[in-house]
Amino acid sequence: MWQRDAAMTMGTLLRSLTTAPNQVFASVMRNQSSAIRRQLVNYVELLPRLWDQWDPNTLCPPWYEDKPGWCAKMGEPKYFVNGSVYNKPWGRPQNDGPALAGVFLAELANAILDAGDEIPGHAEELQTRLLSGGEGTGKTGAEPSRSTRRMPRWVAIHEDATHEVFDATPCCGTTGILYDALNFVNTWYNEGSTEPWEEIYGQAFFLAEVQRLALVTGVRYARRKGLNASAVWPKSGYSNWVYSEKNLRKVSKSFVSQETTDGTTTATTGFPMGLEYEYVQAMTGRQQGLAGPKCINSASQWRGVRLLNDAAVWGTFGELMPWSGFAELRSLCLLAPCELDVQTLIAANYLAGAPDAAPEDRVLPPHDYRLVNTARLLVKSMAPYYEVNAVDRSNGFVGLLIGRYPGDTYCGYGDCPKNDFGNPWFITTHALAEQLYFLAFAWCKDQLNLQDAKAVSHLWEELSHGKVTGWNTIQMGDSVMKNAKEHVIMPGVHMSEEIKKSGPDAGQQAGVPDLTWSYSSALSALLARHQAIRACRRRGARQCRA
Repeated sequence: MWQRDAAMTMGTLLRSLTTAPNQVFASVMRNQSSAIRRQLVNYVELLPRLWDQWDPNTLCPPWYEDKPGWCAKMGEPKYFVNGSVYNKPWGRPQNDGPALAGVFLAELANAILDAGDEIPGHAEELQTRLLSGGEGTGKTGAEPSRSTRRMPRWVAIHEDATHEVFDATPCCGTTGILYDALNFVNTWYNEGSTEPWEEIYGQAFFLAEVQRLALVTGVRYARRKGLNASAVWPKSGYSNWVYSEKNLRKVSKSFVSQETTDGTTTATTGFPMGLEYEYVQAMTGRQQGLAGPKCINSASQWRGVRLLNDAAVWGTFGELMPWSGFAELRSLCLLAPCELDVQTLIAANYLAGAPDAAPEDRVLPPHDYRLVNTARLLVKSMAPYYEVNAVDRSNGFVGLLIGRYPGDTYCGYGDCPKNDFGNPWFITTHALAEQLYFLAFAWCKDQLNLQDAKAVSHLWEELSHGKVTGWNTIQMGDSVMKNAKEHVIMPGVHMSEEIKKSGPDAGQQAGVPDLTWSYSSALSALLARHQAIRACRRRGARQCRA
């Protein structure tokens, strides 16, 4: 079980209830035999069992030659089916897991408060479970002092501290799992993390935004419940969350690229280390990554430079060119902007879909011109290079499929064949459709400024030649969703990780089968579509049809 995938899936399931009409959430939570209620409660009770165990892993950044590192148990990326920590090599830490779990817990707590008397006899029980982590929890092991818990990891390592003493934010004692999830975010948000694709260690827009959402939602619940200065949740913790959320807002804004006059949003400020292996390893001493620079023309240049490297360099000198030289050769052919990645869209969409999200909660809403520019560049840098898009278009589909980022070299269960690049994904294609639905919502709500509207027009040039309206934007989102649906295996609605982009198997599924995140991303997009249609109907767009 991946922490990130599970938390986002459960969060989307919860949002499907809280955004539904006629008190659907309250009705489900009143029904003790409801399968959905059981799923929500089981997940709440699962978290402390995952977090309240010893972590056998030690190779987490920062690493030193003379001393092994250690890993925070709450920042583990995934767990075995029996609930034990995955103890094999992987990209660690992944600090978005506790943040996304915190978002789910805080949204569930707020939803229970909203329902109030609609859940007679059950609301207090559910909140108690949420705060305490369910029955049978509370075994925390060694409890570090407040000052110890706040110490940077590298200080702890150099003082020969043990894993048990310096493990961050132990779970789950009297403060409960929601408090501990938020405190984990507060403790480690300034540290690097492995980003969602598990390829780069560094600071990521996705991570900063979901961490910020966890703190915003948790602070809102604490205020409503009166826990902002209570014996259960110490005031110092609450005050730190408020302060850290403001800092994370600055972090998120730092990802706006200044390379272009119209602005784009870059994915990470980390260290893409596959091509620059020797250079970056010497500069940072951190975990090595696998992704290239993700530039606008990475997909087109990847194949050409690999061929150039093979023929001109290897053939001439009769030996392999060092990776550092290969990186320098390839960098001459790459064009800015770089660090383009769909995870920026996924993050913005996830924040926009938060219940009762206030405008001030969003650093960059999906309709912001910088994110719209990012979407346009992502489409331009990937869609034309996927043969499957041309095949789909010849079959009457007017949407398109996109992948994770330009120049992706992962093709399922390993690297792509030589001189090739990655596939489109269900997650990323759904994310593009979801952003289009949020654009339609903003259009019908008159939320676009002149810069936003200009950026939408430019995006439209990549997608369609029709007139930009709220309804047409919904239809364009529908077209993208239909392209993805064309590759769903029926019966059974099977969606894997990826869709093969070319060759005799173009359009067939690839990678992890029945990936939970693929289903969650489809549901999330459909929830955004529902909001857009309601907004356009209220505006008086009679053409809108559910």
